[in-house]
Amino acid sequence: MQNKSSLIITGGWAHDFAASVPYLVENLCEVNIDSEIAWDVDQSTSLMQQKNYDLIIGYACWFQMKDSRYSSEQRAQWSRTTSDEWKNALLSQKKNGAGLLALHTAIISFEDAPTWAEWAGGSWNWDESHHPQPGDVEISVVAAHPIVDGIEPFVVHDERYMDVARSPEAIVLTESTGVDGNQASMWVHNHDGSRSVYSALGHDQLSLTHPSHQLLLRRAAHWAVGSSDEQIRGITL
Repeated sequence: MQNKSSLIITGGWAHDFAASVPYLVENLCEVNIDSEIAWDVDQSTSLMQQKNYDLIIGYACWFQMKDSRYSSEQRAQWSRTTSDEWKNALLSQKKNGAGLLALHTAIISFEDAPTWAEWAGGSWNWDESHHPQPGDVEISVVAAHPIVDGIEPFVVHDERYMDVARSPEAIVLTESTGVDGNQASMWVHNHDGSRSVYSALGHDQLSLTHPSHQLLLRRAAHWAVGSSDEQIRGITL
């Protein structure tokens, strides 16, 4: 496969992204996706303005922290908004053909930028969305798609995201199962001719090094950049 370029926008609240991101970079490098990393919102603005990427990867927890559960001290350190420059740079990446791979807390992030949620095909609903403490999460395939071809049910240690808002146009590929019902854990979405994939998994390196999740992410990244169905099905560990 021809090498593709990606920008990973990462960092933020309540996750050790510095420990996890290298595993994501290494996994995608194995399928010819080379990654640059932006560790904060402003840095990602600058990088998106300088270069067109094949893939934007959101693996961050940068949001406004308006909910009363957060203290003023936490907001001072971790709260982020997006500038008009960031919004315009993101939209330019999308219009220039980039795909989007959004992982885990990316669905919480950048809530003041409508393009982000529209592109990802979903968003965190602060009145309904929630998750229990990390634990064993059972994942099952629920649709036919090249990304999930041949993937057997698996168990991964992660946070189980619940009641996340999702576009009616998104196609759910996998679900987490539990006594309280099934929850979407990966979906694909086409928006204005641009592909995106969201994986609710990815709390830490335990998730990002799970073989089944690694394979899903490799295939998801290539689907988002427009690789053929045959190429995607041929991706293995």
